[in-house]
Amino acid sequence: AVARTEIEHGYRNEGTAPLVFTMTVAELPS
Repeated sequence: AVARTEIEHGYRNEGTAPLVFTMTVAELPS
């Protein structure tokens, strides 16, 4: 839930989107 919110908020801020996306991917199980 938190990750989804961060992604949605990140898309609103184009500059933050790449960073948030990377952080979310890192949280996903490998």
